[in-house]
Parts: sequence; structure tokens; C-alpha cells
Amino acid sequence: MTEIKETLAILKARWPEVIVIVGLSFLARFLPVLPVYLVAKRFLTPRMFYLLYALICILFVVVLTTLRCGFLRTVYLEGQKRHSPLVLLQVGIHFLWRMIVLGGLYSLPFLMLIFLNRYVIVKLVTPASLSHTSFWIDRLFYIIVNIVFVKLILFIPALVIVLDCKTFESFKFLKFYKLSDAKKLVILYCVIIAIDLFASILSLYCSGISSGSTYFVATAITQYILRIIYSVAINFVYLMMAVMAVRFVGSLDLAYDNSAKDLNLEGLLKPPTED
Repeated sequence: MTEIKETLAILKARWPEVIVIVGLSFLARFLPVLPVYLVAKRFLTPRMFYLLYALICILFVVVLTTLRCGFLRTVYLEGQKRHSPLVLLQVGIHFLWRMIVLGGLYSLPFLMLIFLNRYVIVKLVTPASLSHTSFWIDRLFYIIVNIVFVKLILFIPALVIVLDCKTFESFKFLKFYKLSDAKKLVILYCVIIAIDLFASILSLYCSGISSGSTYFVATAITQYILRIIYSVAINFVYLMMAVMAVRFVGSLDLAYDNSAKDLNLEGLLKPPTED
């Protein structure tokens, strides 16, 4: 539990930055409601709605990714030392394009499985059982992808941040890091998958309650409150996992200095420089 306590100590010491990052992550889930409201009030046309929605999504992805990268890089270099959001943005912008590339790589297996999922549903599932079967197949594929690619999901972003290497170069170092050496991180990762699965099942159950039911209003309010609590908690844990991964990679990177030289990547262990 030492690693978890040390990580929590860092997050506690840098609580203003944590609130900004977690708060923006929370808003990212609910802010798209604003364009819907503007369309309902006829301030926006449907075409303008889609444009505004796309701009909001892009803005939040860029800002959040940059802030997270800056936060994780400064955690690696300076531990509990606080920084302003502006400093985090200045540090994190160095890694923005690499994370965008990484996000594109991560999305490929998910997209492939989505198409496979739809193919399986069309071929094997009857229309009567489509909704429930589709839900369980989606959840199954989600769990499979997250388990199969657990090492990539946990370590590749941390390698890019710590070693300051390009996205594709980070894969060369992956072999030096074993999941068995980061057991607490892997356990936390599996717990998050289980909680996410439970939340999905609970949401499915609540959606099946009839609007005419006595419990409908109470269930809807409770579900909304739980969704807010869940969103904040899950974003905090994701940030915690990212810090643990950076600390784990950072604790071992000096041991592989010779390997970096063999790959002609001697500069990777230096602080980020201007591109």
C-alpha cells in the first residue's frame, strides 16, 4: 500500500491542480448538454448545434490532454511541487501531438471490435433480444480489449511522459517493464473495469423501470446523483493511476540508460525541449 499512499500524498499536496483536471473531466461529460439547451430554445439551428458540439469536444480534449501531460511530467520531475494551470499547459503542450497519435492508435482495436460486434449481432441475434444482447456483447468486448491491451494502456503514455520519447519509440522500451512489478496498479486497473461494468449494469436496470412506476422519479434522481458522484470519483482514480504509472516508469528508467544509447535515444531522459 506504500505506493498508493505516496501517490495520494502527491495528489493531496497538489489538490488545486487535481481539482482543475478532475473538474474539467467532469464538465466534459455534461457540457454538451448546453448546445442541446440552446437548440431547444431556438438559439441554434441543428447544423450550428453539431458544429458547436464538435468544437466543445475538440477544445476539451486538447485542454484536458495538455493539462494532464503537464501535470504528470511535473509529478515525475518535481513530485509534490505545485504549479499553476498555465505552467502545466506550457509543459504539456510538448506532449500533445504524441498523445493525439497515441489516442489514434488506441482507438483502432476498439473500432475493429465495434465493427465485429455489429457483425456478430446482425448474424446471430434476433431482433427481439437485440437490445439486451447488444449490451452484453459490448461489455464483453470492452473487458476483452482492456485486458488484452492492459500493458499498453498503462505504460505507453507514462513512457512518453517520463522518457520524453516519440509515440512509436515508446514501444521499444515496453519490454523492460513487467506488469508483475506493478501489481497494485494492475489491481486498481481491474477494480476500475469491474466498477465500470457494475455501473453499466445498474444503468441498464434503471432504464428498464417504467416512467409510470411509483419509483421512476426517485430512481431517476438517484441515478443522476450517482452518475455525478461516479464521474468525479472515476476521473480522480484515472488520474491516480496515471500518476502511479509515471512513478513506476520513472523509478526504473535510469536502469535502462544503456538501452537508450543502443537505440540512439540518449536524449530521452532529459527534460523536454522545444520541438
